[in-house]
Amino acid sequence: MRGYFRLFIILLTTLPLAAKASLYKFEYTGYVFYLTGDALGYQLNDSVAGSLTFDLADSNGDDWNEDYIVSYGAKNNSDFVKGYQPSNPGQNIDSVLVYDGADADYSIPRLDAGIDIVDANYVETGPNDSGAHESRTYGMEVNVVFDDFDWLTNGKINTFSFNEANQLAETISYGVYYDSRHIVDSNGNHSYPSEFAWFRLNSAKLSVVDVPEPSALFLLISGGLVLLLRRRFANA
Repeated sequence: MRGYFRLFIILLTTLPLAAKASLYKFEYTGYVFYLTGDALGYQLNDSVAGSLTFDLADSNGDDWNEDYIVSYGAKNNSDFVKGYQPSNPGQNIDSVLVYDGADADYSIPRLDAGIDIVDANYVETGPNDSGAHESRTYGMEVNVVFDDFDWLTNGKINTFSFNEANQLAETISYGVYYDSRHIVDSNGNHSYPSEFAWFRLNSAKLSVVDVPEPSALFLLISGGLVLLLRRRFANA
């Protein structure tokens, strides 16, 4: 039995001791206010709700475009943002953009804080023998803008929970489900059949979900086995 206990001590001292890794979960509710094309089957005033998760460790790292803008993109075509669009063949264009004060390029009034989350894919097909080809971008985007909110602290994202529309900058905060296509036929003619369902936000919440690291799980399992074996030997 001492051998098992000694093995557990060795594992305890050699494995990483980080107890958890953190990922973010964004939850939202809202209603559809504008439609384009078939709008993916949505109707005006339809209620919408959902959640997206993202782990910044799965991104390509933070890119400070300005002093107040941080962007994260999918690393090695990974499914960086999860919850709406599953990872399919093609290119994942998932991204998270965080800004603390508006970028001048956005041509919007200066605001204190915001986050833009994209869960989407991009696929190209063709050209075929006749030269026809198509590109398609499909997924969702949600852009949440706030007034009077301390968004970034020491380069880290703060969490939030807003349950009333008047807590959001309603004229700017939005979400959209979309399927946008660009088709070029064999004669070189271009068409852009697209579907969009735009929605306003009634609530928005960003929280941190703690997930045990694999090493921590291994230690817990190993410790449990040692305790079971110790009890068995004690009862023998």
